[in-house]
Amino acid sequence: MNINFGSIDAINYLNIFLMLCSVAMAYFFPFELFLVAFIFLGPLHYLTEISWLEKKNYYLQGKFAVYFLLLILLVIAWFYFFPQPYYNPFINSILFSTFILAAILAFKARIWVSMLCFLGSFILVYFTQWHTQDWFLIVFTIFLPTIIHISIFTGLFILSGIVKNNNHLSGWILLVCFFSCTFFFFVMPFQHTGYQASSTVQSLYFDFIVLNKKFSDFFQFGHINSLEDIFNSKEGIVIMQFIAFSYTYHYLNWFTKTSVIKWHEVSVFRAIAISGTYITLLLVFFWDKKLGISLLTLLSLAHLILEFPLNWISVKQIFKGD
Repeated sequence: MNINFGSIDAINYLNIFLMLCSVAMAYFFPFELFLVAFIFLGPLHYLTEISWLEKKNYYLQGKFAVYFLLLILLVIAWFYFFPQPYYNPFINSILFSTFILAAILAFKARIWVSMLCFLGSFILVYFTQWHTQDWFLIVFTIFLPTIIHISIFTGLFILSGIVKNNNHLSGWILLVCFFSCTFFFFVMPFQHTGYQASSTVQSLYFDFIVLNKKFSDFFQFGHINSLEDIFNSKEGIVIMQFIAFSYTYHYLNWFTKTSVIKWHEVSVFRAIAISGTYITLLLVFFWDKKLGISLLTLLSLAHLILEFPLNWISVKQIFKGD
């Protein structure tokens, strides 16, 4: 039997296998898996996707829209290193406005219309104090760059692939498997005993605990009020299992797409630049772990913003059926 390893079916079944592996590892080693994935797979994903998006002009019409999006990214990068970046009102407001801007640009509106919508949404959020509302902070500042991006939009990309490939059965199996794995941890909660993240792991994860806490608060899942609850309670570990699985599979899913979108086809110069940046980020992390985590988080935010137009285009393709 001849197997075309570059076929849509082969890629979908490979993704199912990687998904199941991610579930198993997340179930037994949630904190460790997240950190390994975020530190080693994350930057390689971010750099290669940004490179691929650049070749696609970030799915925007015209260079001016690209420059405007990059300018927003530079402004966010500047404000990101202010104290308590998750609660910086400027970042809260501009993230929401950029998300709206990407939606307008995805529907090919004129650039001046897009900029007016961006400015209007920013004024609405910033000067009406929406950014101080807890629900707004959680959804657009904490969930959008994290679980919405790596879980919900991953599911939408799978669905978009099904639509593009004429409803391949393997695609539907992949989608069902994805949702089953996503909810598995909540249906089959943590049972094995003896697991405890080491003090080193807990220290490395400290900068991410706001996500676990806000997840618990927003969905009223458990009562996480302390570090002890995040790292040792049953609900805290379940939340971490979900986060670890979602991040790990999000990265692995990208690396299986070489034969579909050919993101790996780059010039020698670009390949060297990507590899050099990746190695530098790892060296910075091992030299100063806190600085390394900050840079990786900023790079994650950069790739999120630059991917916004593609996110909206994928949604549009699902509803249009093309």
